[in-house]
Amino acid sequence: MEKRISVIIPVYNNELTIRSCLDSIFNLNYSNFEVIVVDDCSSDKSIDIVRNYSCRIVSLPENMGAGAARDKGVSEATGEIVAFIDADCVVSKDWLDRINRGMMQDIIGISGRYDLAKNKDMLSKIFLSIRDTINILYKKPRKIIFCLGGNCAFWRSVLMKNRPKKELLLFRGMANGEDTVMCSELNNFGTLLYNPDISVVHNKVCSLPNIFRNFVRAGCTGVTVSAVCGKLLMKEPYRVYQLASYIATLVLFLSILLSNKLNFPIIYLIAACYIAIHTPIMIEAYKQLSIGFFIILYPIAIFFVNMFYFLGQIKKVSAVFLNALEINIWRIKLIVNIINPRAVSKLFYFITKECNANCDFCFNENNKEIDRKGKDLTFEEIKNITKKIGFLPFLTVTGGEPFLREDIYQICREFYLNCATRIMTIVTNGIRHDYISGVVERLLINCPNIRLTVLVALDNTNEKHDLIKRVKSCYQEASLTLNKLQVLKSKFPNLTLGINTMLIDENVDSIEDILGSFRKSFEYDRQALNLLREPPRTSNESRLIKLEKYFELVRQANGKLPKTRSALWDKLNKVFLEYCQEKALREFKLKRSDDACKAAKKFFVMGNSGDIFPCELLLETLGNIRGKGYDFKKFIYDKKTVDMQIKICANHCYCQWPCAIVNNALFNFKAHISLIKRTILTSHKILK
Repeated sequence: MEKRISVIIPVYNNELTIRSCLDSIFNLNYSNFEVIVVDDCSSDKSIDIVRNYSCRIVSLPENMGAGAARDKGVSEATGEIVAFIDADCVVSKDWLDRINRGMMQDIIGISGRYDLAKNKDMLSKIFLSIRDTINILYKKPRKIIFCLGGNCAFWRSVLMKNRPKKELLLFRGMANGEDTVMCSELNNFGTLLYNPDISVVHNKVCSLPNIFRNFVRAGCTGVTVSAVCGKLLMKEPYRVYQLASYIATLVLFLSILLSNKLNFPIIYLIAACYIAIHTPIMIEAYKQLSIGFFIILYPIAIFFVNMFYFLGQIKKVSAVFLNALEINIWRIKLIVNIINPRAVSKLFYFITKECNANCDFCFNENNKEIDRKGKDLTFEEIKNITKKIGFLPFLTVTGGEPFLREDIYQICREFYLNCATRIMTIVTNGIRHDYISGVVERLLINCPNIRLTVLVALDNTNEKHDLIKRVKSCYQEASLTLNKLQVLKSKFPNLTLGINTMLIDENVDSIEDILGSFRKSFEYDRQALNLLREPPRTSNESRLIKLEKYFELVRQANGKLPKTRSALWDKLNKVFLEYCQEKALREFKLKRSDDACKAAKKFFVMGNSGDIFPCELLLETLGNIRGKGYDFKKFIYDKKTVDMQIKICANHCYCQWPCAIVNNALFNFKAHISLIKRTILTSHKILK
């Protein structure tokens, strides 16, 4: 019986080969199949050619690599079986028929071989055959651990199972090594078979320089593959043979370098061992490739292949070292930035005035000056701002609803690239769950050093939350967002997931039960609780809850969440929260701040249209960034800003805005000394 098969073809600038690939697929002696072409952001005419065929075309927003393209194709597939084929391959008429017959219920998938096109020159045949050693060494069907991603098939149900999908993160924009990592994860679900009768012709368009560049790239990705797959690689015979060949090459290369210090017999012995190790593959290549006397070039070709692979490994190790160096330099810059009283550390950016909820308590709605005035800054304007603002380690993106902007990913990435912003928070109502999870995933993949926190607003459970937000099924949408982000969190440890709850009349009396329901329903790292905004320098506590109770609630709510960080981090976080609580309570008792608030010095608020404010409560605009040529630095020494700083200091301004309380502690050097002392004393007590 013909099972439904979805054929997935990742395409990236394959205009020279995609036509012959599709011609062969639509000439199959198999009828129950669909073809899904995933455009990995091609810049040539590949997709124009594809449109002439009966294919479904799915487009990626940017060049993300073969692994991401295949994953996207799987999510769109309708077949029982998913077959992967590369755009530079030509299939035989019985390709899908053999896959259909080979896919048994007791296996997870099946893989075939690559045959080289007959019109290839001898040198290309030699070098390309060395790349895919599995085709030379495996002549009979057998169990395998790793397959060739360009000629394989899996049960869709297996591909849809929950797994880390590290190939999406580690091989972005690449088409080498991602299939190995994918198979290493899929091996947890069952057996993978290799059948050399399931063959395709690999019609790769390449010159020798391109082949050598491919081996350098293979060396780069090989370091990552070895780190991820580890000992599993040594369970695959052809991988063991490749390792032996690689070691023999490096030993021979070293002996050549040290030839003036080594005896010739030793060099000859090393060369003889090198030839002996490669004799089996030379014999098989001679039988299969029809290259005649050119076989004498095979050991020389292997030597060059392994040396280019070695260069790729050096390149990758150097890149890892430079990245580690960059991270540590950033940390030093962060410390200097926090200590420097004149350096801006954080920006609260109201990215849009639009919102798809309609909350009664929304302070943006009630204070129209901050977020409802003027048109949103365009992406190009924001890009100009990021180029001039300088080092900005912290950014909070809010709104309106931030994810109503279709360019939110591009905006966040510009801050990451141009301002070295590494600690980023996005606040959302969670209504657009698919779009939100997609943007977050792209940020985590393309901004590898980011520490991203996503706070999803939940003010009550089920229909009660819908009534607060005045949006039907709002709770359900937010729940889907939290669940999708939790899946991402299992892959990306640099993602922090939180729930943001506003204390209001509708929930304050049952808030502990509500928070308990959240903990049972979702897996998340942080519980944020917000008070309704009161004017700055007010002597009145919230009419809904006393500050002592508020801070105790925050501490209890977060203390009951699963510990996902180290014990030291949890200790620091606890000490920091206690410090903020004591500081806020003391200021409300004294009706004045301990130290001058850092608003308009260390942190600013920027409205959707570019208006700059000292904080969310002091709504006296310091000017518009458009009028300053998009140069944020001009606000730091501007007369209005200096006057505002003097006013804040003279009034001993204090408030209930949690972000201000936290940031005044974070950007205060005296607070750091106190926190260190508290942490040491706490540790000492624990040891006692």
